[in-house]
Amino acid sequence: MRNRFLFGTFVLFIAACIEAVPRPDPAPCPTSSLATSAVRPMPGTILETYTIPPMLEWMDPYAKSDLGTDVRYFRIKKLMTDFKLSRFFAVELQNHYRHLTAAGAAPLAAWEQSLAAVQAGKTLSGVDPAKLNSAPFIVIYDLDETLYQLSFKNGPSGPRGRDFSYPSRGQQAFITLRPGWQRAITRIRELGGLVLFFTARSDDVAEGAAQKWLLGDKEIRQLVDGFVSKSHLVMQEKSDGDPIIMPSKDLRVFDESLERVILIDDNPRRVVQHNRQRLVKKFQADPYLAAKNSGTGSSPLTIAYEQTLNIVVTEIEETVAYTRSHPGTPFARAYAPYTMMGQVAMESLVKSGLNEGAARSYIRENPAYVDEAF
Repeated sequence: MRNRFLFGTFVLFIAACIEAVPRPDPAPCPTSSLATSAVRPMPGTILETYTIPPMLEWMDPYAKSDLGTDVRYFRIKKLMTDFKLSRFFAVELQNHYRHLTAAGAAPLAAWEQSLAAVQAGKTLSGVDPAKLNSAPFIVIYDLDETLYQLSFKNGPSGPRGRDFSYPSRGQQAFITLRPGWQRAITRIRELGGLVLFFTARSDDVAEGAAQKWLLGDKEIRQLVDGFVSKSHLVMQEKSDGDPIIMPSKDLRVFDESLERVILIDDNPRRVVQHNRQRLVKKFQADPYLAAKNSGTGSSPLTIAYEQTLNIVVTEIEETVAYTRSHPGTPFARAYAPYTMMGQVAMESLVKSGLNEGAARSYIRENPAYVDEAF
Protein backbone atom coordinates (compact mmCIF):
# COMPACT_ATOMS: atom_id res chain seq x y z
CA MET A 1 0.00 0.00 0.00
CA ARG A 2 2.81 2.42 0.98
CA ASN A 3 4.66 1.61 -2.29
CA ARG A 4 1.53 2.34 -4.35
CA PHE A 5 1.13 5.69 -2.52
CA LEU A 6 4.77 6.66 -3.20
CA PHE A 7 4.41 5.66 -6.86
CA GLY A 8 1.24 7.75 -7.22
CA THR A 9 2.93 10.75 -5.60
CA PHE A 10 5.89 10.36 -7.95
CA VAL A 11 3.57 10.26 -11.00
CA LEU A 12 1.78 13.46 -9.88
CA PHE A 13 5.14 15.17 -9.28
CA ILE A 14 6.38 14.24 -12.77
CA ALA A 15 3.10 15.40 -14.34
CA ALA A 16 3.36 18.75 -12.53
CA CYS A 17 6.92 19.19 -13.77
CA ILE A 18 5.91 18.43 -17.34
CA GLU A 19 2.99 20.91 -17.11
CA ALA A 20 5.34 23.60 -15.86
CA VAL A 21 7.60 23.32 -18.90
CA PRO A 22 6.70 26.07 -21.42
CA ARG A 23 5.30 24.59 -24.60
CA PRO A 24 4.57 26.19 -27.94
CA ASP A 25 0.93 26.93 -28.75
CA PRO A 26 -0.66 24.09 -30.67
CA ALA A 27 -1.00 24.59 -34.39
CA PRO A 28 -4.46 25.82 -35.33
CA CYS A 29 -6.81 23.35 -36.93
CA PRO A 30 -6.81 23.76 -40.70
CA THR A 31 -9.81 25.62 -42.09
CA SER A 32 -10.94 26.17 -45.63
CA SER A 33 -10.09 29.66 -46.84
CA LEU A 34 -12.53 31.82 -48.76
CA ALA A 35 -9.62 32.73 -51.04
CA THR A 36 -9.62 30.75 -54.24
CA SER A 37 -6.26 31.41 -55.85
CA ALA A 38 -4.22 33.95 -53.89
CA VAL A 39 -1.89 32.48 -51.28
CA ARG A 40 -2.63 33.74 -47.80
CA PRO A 41 0.41 35.20 -46.01
CA MET A 42 1.74 33.43 -42.95
CA PRO A 43 0.11 34.28 -39.60
CA GLY A 44 1.77 37.21 -37.89
CA THR A 45 2.03 39.45 -40.94
CA ILE A 46 0.29 42.84 -40.86
CA LEU A 47 -2.33 41.54 -43.29
CA GLU A 48 -3.35 38.72 -40.99
CA THR A 49 -3.52 41.19 -38.09
CA TYR A 50 -6.38 42.96 -39.83
CA THR A 51 -8.13 39.86 -41.20
CA ILE A 52 -11.07 38.08 -39.57
CA PRO A 53 -10.40 34.31 -39.53
CA PRO A 54 -12.16 32.72 -42.51
CA MET A 55 -15.31 30.66 -42.22
CA LEU A 56 -15.25 26.94 -42.84
CA GLU A 57 -16.11 26.32 -46.45
CA TRP A 58 -19.22 24.29 -45.63
CA MET A 59 -20.65 27.32 -43.83
CA ASP A 60 -20.36 29.61 -46.85
CA PRO A 61 -22.79 29.07 -49.75
CA TYR A 62 -20.71 31.45 -51.88
CA ALA A 63 -17.31 29.88 -51.32
CA LYS A 64 -15.18 29.79 -54.49
CA SER A 65 -17.59 32.12 -56.31
CA ASP A 66 -14.92 34.81 -56.81
CA LEU A 67 -12.30 33.16 -58.96
CA GLY A 68 -8.82 34.60 -58.69
CA THR A 69 -9.67 36.87 -55.77
CA ASP A 70 -8.38 36.76 -52.20
CA VAL A 71 -11.78 37.12 -50.55
CA ARG A 72 -10.93 38.07 -46.99
CA TYR A 73 -12.97 40.16 -44.54
CA PHE A 74 -11.10 42.84 -42.67
CA ARG A 75 -11.49 43.97 -39.07
CA ILE A 76 -13.24 47.20 -39.96
CA LYS A 77 -13.18 48.73 -36.49
CA LYS A 78 -9.46 48.07 -36.12
CA LEU A 79 -8.77 49.68 -39.50
CA MET A 80 -10.81 52.70 -38.41
CA THR A 81 -8.93 53.02 -35.13
CA ASP A 82 -5.40 52.30 -36.27
CA PHE A 83 -5.45 54.31 -39.49
CA LYS A 84 -8.00 57.00 -38.56
CA LEU A 85 -10.36 55.94 -41.36
CA SER A 86 -14.10 56.45 -41.56
CA ARG A 87 -16.12 53.24 -41.73
CA PHE A 88 -16.81 53.98 -45.40
CA PHE A 89 -13.11 54.18 -46.27
CA ALA A 90 -12.25 51.15 -44.13
CA VAL A 91 -14.69 49.10 -46.23
CA GLU A 92 -13.39 50.75 -49.40
CA LEU A 93 -9.94 49.43 -48.42
CA GLN A 94 -11.40 45.92 -48.47
CA ASN A 95 -12.94 46.70 -51.85
CA HIS A 96 -9.65 47.97 -53.28
CA TYR A 97 -7.86 44.89 -51.92
CA ARG A 98 -10.28 42.48 -53.61
CA HIS A 99 -10.00 44.26 -56.96
CA LEU A 100 -6.20 44.28 -56.83
CA THR A 101 -5.88 40.59 -55.98
CA ALA A 102 -8.41 39.77 -58.72
CA ALA A 103 -6.07 41.59 -61.11
CA GLY A 104 -3.15 39.43 -59.97
CA ALA A 105 -1.50 41.53 -57.26
CA ALA A 106 0.20 39.64 -54.43
CA PRO A 107 -1.63 39.97 -51.09
CA LEU A 108 0.90 42.13 -49.24
CA ALA A 109 1.39 44.41 -52.25
CA ALA A 110 -2.39 44.70 -52.64
CA TRP A 111 -2.69 45.61 -48.96
CA GLU A 112 -0.12 48.38 -49.21
CA GLN A 113 -1.66 49.82 -52.38
CA SER A 114 -5.18 49.65 -50.93
CA LEU A 115 -4.19 51.42 -47.74
CA ALA A 116 -2.43 54.15 -49.72
CA ALA A 117 -5.47 54.55 -51.98
CA VAL A 118 -8.02 55.10 -49.19
CA GLN A 119 -5.66 57.38 -47.27
CA ALA A 120 -5.57 59.47 -50.47
CA GLY A 121 -9.38 59.47 -50.59
CA LYS A 122 -9.71 57.24 -53.66
CA THR A 123 -12.83 55.10 -54.09
CA LEU A 124 -13.92 52.46 -56.60
CA SER A 125 -17.64 52.60 -55.84
CA GLY A 126 -18.31 56.02 -57.36
CA VAL A 127 -19.59 57.31 -54.02
CA ASP A 128 -18.65 60.90 -53.21
CA PRO A 129 -17.86 60.89 -49.46
CA ALA A 130 -18.67 64.61 -49.16
CA LYS A 131 -22.15 64.08 -50.64
CA LEU A 132 -22.61 61.01 -48.47
CA ASN A 133 -21.93 63.05 -45.34
CA SER A 134 -24.15 65.99 -46.31
CA ALA A 135 -27.14 64.29 -47.92
CA PRO A 136 -30.45 64.79 -46.07
CA PHE A 137 -31.33 61.17 -46.78
CA ILE A 138 -29.86 58.13 -48.52
CA VAL A 139 -31.89 55.40 -50.22
CA ILE A 140 -30.05 52.18 -51.02
CA TYR A 141 -31.59 49.69 -53.42
CA ASP A 142 -30.65 46.04 -53.59
CA LEU A 143 -30.50 44.70 -57.15
CA ASP A 144 -31.25 40.98 -57.49
CA GLU A 145 -34.97 40.29 -57.05
CA THR A 146 -35.46 43.91 -55.94
CA LEU A 147 -34.78 46.12 -58.99
CA TYR A 148 -34.23 43.30 -61.45
CA GLN A 149 -33.95 39.56 -61.87
CA LEU A 150 -30.98 37.91 -63.53
CA SER A 151 -31.57 34.68 -65.40
CA PHE A 152 -29.57 32.42 -67.66
CA LYS A 153 -32.72 31.36 -69.54
CA ASN A 154 -34.26 32.93 -72.62
CA GLY A 155 -36.02 31.95 -75.81
CA PRO A 156 -37.62 28.51 -75.66
CA SER A 157 -36.59 28.00 -72.02
CA GLY A 158 -37.67 31.43 -70.78
CA PRO A 159 -40.40 33.99 -71.46
CA ARG A 160 -40.13 36.91 -73.89
CA GLY A 161 -39.54 40.41 -72.60
CA ARG A 162 -36.06 40.46 -71.12
CA ASP A 163 -34.65 44.00 -71.06
CA PHE A 164 -31.02 43.28 -71.95
CA SER A 165 -28.34 40.61 -71.81
CA TYR A 166 -24.58 40.36 -71.42
CA PRO A 167 -21.91 37.63 -71.33
CA SER A 168 -21.05 36.49 -67.82
CA ARG A 169 -18.55 33.75 -66.95
CA GLY A 170 -19.03 31.86 -70.17
CA GLN A 171 -22.83 32.16 -70.22
CA GLN A 172 -25.32 34.73 -71.45
CA ALA A 173 -27.05 36.52 -68.57
CA PHE A 174 -30.50 38.02 -69.15
CA ILE A 175 -31.84 40.91 -67.08
CA THR A 176 -35.50 41.74 -66.53
CA LEU A 177 -36.01 45.10 -64.85
CA ARG A 178 -38.76 45.50 -62.30
CA PRO A 179 -41.55 47.86 -63.40
CA GLY A 180 -41.20 51.30 -61.85
CA TRP A 181 -37.41 51.19 -61.49
CA GLN A 182 -36.90 54.49 -63.35
CA ARG A 183 -39.13 56.49 -61.02
CA ALA A 184 -37.68 54.70 -58.00
CA ILE A 185 -34.34 56.30 -58.89
CA THR A 186 -35.25 59.67 -60.38
CA ARG A 187 -37.87 60.62 -57.80
CA ILE A 188 -35.45 60.16 -54.89
CA ARG A 189 -32.97 62.49 -56.52
CA GLU A 190 -35.73 65.03 -57.24
CA LEU A 191 -36.52 65.03 -53.52
CA GLY A 192 -32.87 65.80 -52.71
CA GLY A 193 -31.72 62.35 -51.61
CA LEU A 194 -28.86 60.11 -52.71
CA VAL A 195 -29.50 56.82 -54.50
CA LEU A 196 -27.03 53.95 -54.13
CA PHE A 197 -27.13 50.38 -55.42
CA PHE A 198 -25.89 47.57 -53.16
CA THR A 199 -25.79 44.02 -54.44
CA ALA A 200 -24.33 40.90 -52.84
CA ARG A 201 -23.41 39.63 -56.30
CA SER A 202 -19.77 39.12 -57.16
CA ASP A 203 -18.17 42.26 -58.53
CA ASP A 204 -17.64 41.07 -62.10
CA VAL A 205 -21.25 39.84 -62.48
CA ALA A 206 -22.66 43.09 -61.10
CA GLU A 207 -20.31 45.20 -63.24
CA GLY A 208 -21.42 43.36 -66.37
CA ALA A 209 -25.04 44.30 -65.73
CA ALA A 210 -24.17 47.92 -64.97
CA GLN A 211 -22.39 48.36 -68.30
CA LYS A 212 -25.48 47.31 -70.29
CA TRP A 213 -28.16 48.99 -68.18
CA LEU A 214 -29.32 52.22 -69.84
CA LEU A 215 -31.96 54.89 -69.36
CA GLY A 216 -32.12 56.74 -72.64
CA ASP A 217 -28.54 57.38 -73.67
CA LYS A 218 -27.16 57.28 -70.13
CA GLU A 219 -25.60 54.33 -68.36
CA ILE A 220 -27.09 53.50 -64.98
CA ARG A 221 -23.93 54.61 -63.18
CA GLN A 222 -24.60 58.17 -64.40
CA LEU A 223 -28.04 58.12 -62.77
CA VAL A 224 -27.10 56.93 -59.28
CA ASP A 225 -24.68 58.15 -56.63
CA GLY A 226 -22.76 54.93 -56.09
CA PHE A 227 -22.62 51.26 -56.98
CA VAL A 228 -21.39 48.83 -54.34
CA SER A 229 -21.27 45.06 -54.45
CA LYS A 230 -20.02 41.96 -52.66
CA SER A 231 -16.68 43.50 -51.72
CA HIS A 232 -18.57 45.94 -49.46
CA LEU A 233 -20.22 43.21 -47.39
CA VAL A 234 -18.71 42.98 -43.91
CA MET A 235 -18.25 40.61 -41.02
CA GLN A 236 -17.65 41.61 -37.39
CA GLU A 237 -16.13 39.89 -34.38
CA LYS A 238 -17.91 40.10 -31.03
CA SER A 239 -15.10 42.21 -29.60
CA ASP A 240 -16.37 45.03 -31.83
CA GLY A 241 -20.07 44.60 -31.01
CA ASP A 242 -22.72 42.09 -31.94
CA PRO A 243 -21.00 39.50 -34.12
CA ILE A 244 -21.81 39.53 -37.83
CA ILE A 245 -21.11 35.93 -38.74
CA MET A 246 -22.26 36.03 -42.37
CA PRO A 247 -21.05 38.64 -44.87
CA SER A 248 -23.75 41.31 -44.64
CA LYS A 249 -24.86 44.80 -45.63
CA ASP A 250 -24.03 47.16 -42.77
CA LEU A 251 -25.69 50.54 -43.30
CA ARG A 252 -23.28 52.26 -40.91
CA VAL A 253 -20.87 52.23 -43.86
CA PHE A 254 -23.00 54.98 -45.42
CA ASP A 255 -24.26 56.75 -42.30
CA GLU A 256 -22.63 55.95 -38.98
CA SER A 257 -25.59 57.46 -37.09
CA LEU A 258 -28.17 55.42 -39.07
CA GLU A 259 -30.43 58.48 -38.99
CA ARG A 260 -30.40 59.23 -42.73
CA VAL A 261 -30.18 55.87 -44.48
CA ILE A 262 -32.67 53.14 -45.47
CA LEU A 263 -32.32 49.97 -47.56
CA ILE A 264 -34.92 48.56 -49.97
CA ASP A 265 -34.21 44.83 -50.17
CA ASP A 266 -36.06 41.56 -50.72
CA ASN A 267 -33.72 39.51 -48.52
CA PRO A 268 -33.28 40.09 -44.76
CA ARG A 269 -30.69 37.35 -44.26
CA ARG A 270 -27.71 39.50 -45.27
CA VAL A 271 -28.77 42.78 -43.66
CA VAL A 272 -27.55 43.97 -40.25
CA GLN A 273 -30.08 46.73 -39.46
CA HIS A 274 -33.62 45.44 -39.99
CA ASN A 275 -34.99 48.59 -38.39
CA ARG A 276 -33.68 50.40 -41.47
CA GLN A 277 -34.70 47.84 -44.09
CA ARG A 278 -37.86 48.07 -46.17
CA LEU A 279 -38.65 44.47 -47.08
CA VAL A 280 -40.22 43.98 -50.52
CA LYS A 281 -41.64 40.94 -52.26
CA LYS A 282 -39.09 39.23 -54.46
CA PHE A 283 -39.42 40.12 -58.13
CA GLN A 284 -39.87 36.87 -60.04
CA ALA A 285 -39.55 37.77 -63.70
CA ASP A 286 -40.62 34.45 -65.25
CA PRO A 287 -44.18 34.34 -63.85
CA TYR A 288 -44.52 38.10 -64.34
CA LEU A 289 -43.52 37.97 -68.01
CA ALA A 290 -45.57 34.83 -68.61
CA ALA A 291 -48.65 36.64 -67.29
CA LYS A 292 -47.89 39.75 -69.37
CA ASN A 293 -47.31 37.70 -72.51
CA SER A 294 -50.52 35.71 -72.07
CA GLY A 295 -52.62 38.64 -73.32
CA THR A 296 -55.28 38.12 -70.67
CA GLY A 297 -54.86 41.58 -69.18
CA SER A 298 -53.84 42.60 -65.70
CA SER A 299 -53.87 40.10 -62.86
CA PRO A 300 -53.21 40.39 -59.13
CA LEU A 301 -49.71 39.05 -59.83
CA THR A 302 -48.83 41.63 -62.49
CA ILE A 303 -50.42 44.52 -60.59
CA ALA A 304 -48.54 43.63 -57.42
CA TYR A 305 -45.17 43.47 -59.19
CA GLU A 306 -45.87 46.70 -61.07
CA GLN A 307 -46.94 48.66 -58.00
CA THR A 308 -44.30 47.58 -55.46
CA LEU A 309 -41.71 50.24 -56.25
CA ASN A 310 -44.37 52.93 -56.70
CA ILE A 311 -45.62 52.16 -53.19
CA VAL A 312 -42.08 52.48 -51.81
CA VAL A 313 -41.61 55.84 -53.55
CA THR A 314 -44.94 57.06 -52.13
CA GLU A 315 -43.76 56.09 -48.63
CA ILE A 316 -40.53 58.02 -49.14
CA GLU A 317 -42.43 61.07 -50.41
CA GLU A 318 -44.68 60.98 -47.34
CA THR A 319 -41.65 60.64 -45.07
CA VAL A 320 -39.81 63.56 -46.68
CA ALA A 321 -42.94 65.71 -46.33
CA TYR A 322 -43.15 64.76 -42.65
CA THR A 323 -39.52 65.69 -41.96
CA ARG A 324 -40.00 69.05 -43.65
CA SER A 325 -43.02 69.82 -41.51
CA HIS A 326 -41.31 68.49 -38.37
CA PRO A 327 -37.80 70.03 -38.35
CA GLY A 328 -35.34 68.03 -36.31
CA THR A 329 -36.85 64.64 -37.14
CA PRO A 330 -34.26 62.58 -39.04
CA PHE A 331 -35.41 60.89 -42.22
CA ALA A 332 -34.68 57.29 -41.17
CA ARG A 333 -36.53 57.77 -37.88
CA ALA A 334 -39.54 59.16 -39.73
CA TYR A 335 -39.42 56.25 -42.19
CA ALA A 336 -39.31 53.69 -39.36
CA PRO A 337 -43.02 52.69 -39.58
CA TYR A 338 -42.37 51.24 -43.05
CA THR A 339 -39.33 49.13 -42.09
CA MET A 340 -39.29 45.47 -41.11
CA MET A 341 -39.12 46.19 -37.39
CA GLY A 342 -41.47 49.14 -37.80
CA GLN A 343 -44.11 46.95 -39.44
CA VAL A 344 -44.09 44.70 -36.38
CA ALA A 345 -44.68 47.76 -34.20
CA MET A 346 -47.36 49.07 -36.58
CA GLU A 347 -49.26 45.77 -36.47
CA SER A 348 -49.21 45.82 -32.67
CA LEU A 349 -50.61 49.35 -32.55
CA VAL A 350 -53.21 48.89 -35.27
CA LYS A 351 -54.52 45.69 -33.69
CA SER A 352 -54.80 47.55 -30.41
CA GLY A 353 -57.23 49.99 -32.02
CA LEU A 354 -55.22 52.80 -33.65
CA ASN A 355 -55.66 53.59 -37.32
CA GLU A 356 -52.54 53.49 -39.51
CA GLY A 357 -52.03 57.26 -39.49
CA ALA A 358 -52.19 57.44 -35.71
CA ALA A 359 -49.89 54.42 -35.40
CA ARG A 360 -47.29 56.06 -37.66
CA SER A 361 -47.45 59.26 -35.63
CA TYR A 362 -47.02 57.34 -32.38
CA ILE A 363 -43.93 55.54 -33.70
CA ARG A 364 -42.39 58.77 -34.98
CA GLU A 365 -42.96 60.46 -31.64
CA ASN A 366 -41.82 57.38 -29.69
CA PRO A 367 -39.02 55.87 -31.80
CA ALA A 368 -37.94 53.52 -28.99
CA TYR A 369 -41.16 51.57 -29.54
CA VAL A 370 -39.55 50.09 -32.68
CA ASP A 371 -37.09 47.37 -31.67
CA GLU A 372 -33.57 47.79 -33.00
CA ALA A 373 -33.14 44.09 -33.78
CA PHE A 374 -34.90 40.76 -33.67
